[in-house]
Amino acid sequence: MKPQAPGAAVSRPRTGRRIAREGGYSLIELSVAILIALFLLGGVLLVEQDVHTAYGDQSGLAQLQDEERFAMSLLTEVIQSGGHFPNPTQNTIDSALPALTSSTPQGQSIPFQQEQAIWGLYNSGTPVSDSIAVRFMTTAQENMTLCDGTTGAGNTYTNYFYVTQTGSNYYLNCELQTGTAWAASPVQLVKGLEKISVLYGINTTGTDNNVDSYLTASQVTAGGQWLSVTSAKVTLTFANPLAAEPGQPATVQFTRVISLMSRIGVAP
Repeated sequence: MKPQAPGAAVSRPRTGRRIAREGGYSLIELSVAILIALFLLGGVLLVEQDVHTAYGDQSGLAQLQDEERFAMSLLTEVIQSGGHFPNPTQNTIDSALPALTSSTPQGQSIPFQQEQAIWGLYNSGTPVSDSIAVRFMTTAQENMTLCDGTTGAGNTYTNYFYVTQTGSNYYLNCELQTGTAWAASPVQLVKGLEKISVLYGINTTGTDNNVDSYLTASQVTAGGQWLSVTSAKVTLTFANPLAAEPGQPATVQFTRVISLMSRIGVAP
């Protein structure tokens, strides 16, 4: 091999391969990847929102069922007890349910004539709701429920139910009278009950106690028929927790016919 002259260019042998350049993602590839990631993230958020909404709906329905069950059960227990008195060898209906007109601490006058067990009023104000008062005599041994959740202990009790509104919230309230003395403050029982509607069952022929007509409180008062009432048809109107959903009504109703046990089978 001939030696190269000084200053001559040095020739390099050919390898037959090109050195590969370092590669990367193009702008289009990055954009597509970001769009796919955003699409998947949107799907996850949508599923999470649906789960959250379903949970909220189920919780609202469960609370509604609890409130309705409690309110209707309490009203049923109290109304069924209307006119009751213990030990007929020592007490009479006249002594257990004397004529009495009194005003609640909230200012509602409730007139009871002798032997009258139930009384009602239609309220044309806001909220538009009926109110109902029921009285009976009981002892501690009978363990009969009063509207404030306690039990009677040897007296005549008047249980007064009505609805109030505070802001956008509605409440079922109870005021309790023991003998002639009203409790100082009402008891708040249920939230979300917007209206009580009560129709009173009577027999217009006067031949027996089988109900043939349901009348409003105003009609019963006008006809002087409170002593003839043998049952109450109670409808509770609650706010619908699903009202925001398409096709859902603003309220839902529950109805029950409740008989006064003291009047069952009693001759008129």
